[in-house]
Amino acid sequence: LMTSHNIEGMPTKAKENEFTGDGKEVVYLSVSGNLSAMFVVELKAESNIKYWVNQLCKNNVHLIIKSVDSCVTLKRLSKVFDIPEEFMRIIPKKLHSEFDEQTKKSVRLSASMACSGRFSEFAQLIMTAKSLHSSAVTGLIVQSISILLGIGMGILIIISNSFGYIGMPSSAVLIYNLIFALITYL
Repeated sequence: LMTSHNIEGMPTKAKENEFTGDGKEVVYLSVSGNLSAMFVVELKAESNIKYWVNQLCKNNVHLIIKSVDSCVTLKRLSKVFDIPEEFMRIIPKKLHSEFDEQTKKSVRLSASMACSGRFSEFAQLIMTAKSLHSSAVTGLIVQSISILLGIGMGILIIISNSFGYIGMPSSAVLIYNLIFALITYL
């Protein structure tokens, strides 16, 4: 970028490599077309944040990052947090206003979940919501199967009674309902 803008005084790659290494990045500052400063930047993850980012990754939760910093890339973040790049996306600049609108602070809002703003609590909320969702879907499937089997049993009882044969005692229907009530409860 500095070369394409004809900034003078740029150090050679060999000189730059003397200062960088182990994931460090060089950021330049120019004033009036001349190089004024060179900053050596290193991105590190706080251990608590790194732990929760990894937990989110293990729970198949993807991260959305809002940044226009040239040092913040998916490759670098993947290395810093030890997670695959596929679990992260950097929002393009054109979507920042929409992101800000969706995540703006509210004075008063009805919410079923809340946290104090710490990343660990936020990550736990997201993982809990995801597990509740899968439990709810599983319960819905079990109840749907129970209903379909109950309808089938009712049809069999009606058909068998119409021919004068009592094929299923009423205690079997009661046991059936108790079994599926227990499964639904679990």
